[in-house]
Amino acid sequence: QAISKTINENSEYQYRLKLLKFANYVDKSVDSITTQDIRNFLSKVKQNNVTNDTLTTYIVTLRSFFQFLMEEEYVLKNPMIRIKTPKTDKKIRVALDEEELEILRNACITNREKCLVEFLFSTACRVSEASNVKIEDIDFKNKSIIIKGKGGKERVVYFSSKCKLMINHMISNQGYNSEYLFTNTKLPHNKLSTESLEKEIRKISARTCVKKKITPHILRHTWATLALRSNVPLDVIQSALGHDKITTTQIYATEDLSRKEYECKRFLG
Repeated sequence: QAISKTINENSEYQYRLKLLKFANYVDKSVDSITTQDIRNFLSKVKQNNVTNDTLTTYIVTLRSFFQFLMEEEYVLKNPMIRIKTPKTDKKIRVALDEEELEILRNACITNREKCLVEFLFSTACRVSEASNVKIEDIDFKNKSIIIKGKGGKERVVYFSSKCKLMINHMISNQGYNSEYLFTNTKLPHNKLSTESLEKEIRKISARTCVKKKITPHILRHTWATLALRSNVPLDVIQSALGHDKITTTQIYATEDLSRKEYECKRFLG
C-alpha cells in the first residue's frame, strides 16, 4: 500500500504482475532471495525476446520492491545492488507506411486480432491504456473513449468507423460477457495484460513480410506520423497522444524521415 500511493492504477497492476511472476519463479521467502536468483529470473525474462526497455521495467520494479523491504527491515541485504540496468539503444523508431499497415491488417486471423490492430492504430493509445479499456467506457455514438493515461490524467481519444464495426463484431461473436474490451478467451476471462497484447502484435507481425519491427508503440507512432503528414496540428496530436509537453510530440516530426526527404527535395528541386 505504501508503494502504490506513488503509482497510478495501471502502473500498480503492472507492478503487481511482474512481482507475481518473480515470486512464482523464485518460490522462496524474501529474506533468502539472492542476487543470483534475480539474475536467473531476468535471464528467463530475456528468453521471451523482450526489449531492453521491458527488461528495465522488471529491474526497476524489483529495485523498488527490495528498497521497500530494506526500509521496512524485512531483509538485511539488498540483492538488487549489483543488478545493472541494461543500456537502451536509442534508435529511430520507424513508423509503418500505409501499405505496411494494410499488410498487418490482412495478416490478422481472429476477430480479436483484427480489432486489436485497428484499435491500437485508430486510437493511438498506449498499450497499457488499451489493456485497461472497459466496454462501458466506450461511447459508440461519438466513437470516443475516455482514457486514463499516465499519472491518472484523463483524455478523450477517438476511433474510426472501421474500428467501431470491429469492436462490435468482436463483442457479439466472442460468446461471453466481459468487463474489459480485450480479455483472455479462457475462463475467467481476465483482461489481457500489456505483455499479452504485445505478444499478440508480435504474433501477427510474424505472419507478414514487413521488415520493420512492429510493436503496439509503433502503431501509435504510425498514427502520429500519418496524422502529421495529413497536416493535423501538432497540438492536436499532442492532446490525442496524451503528451504533457509539446517537445515530446515534436519527436515524431523530427523522426519522420520520409517527410523530411520530401520537403528537402521539394526545396532543392
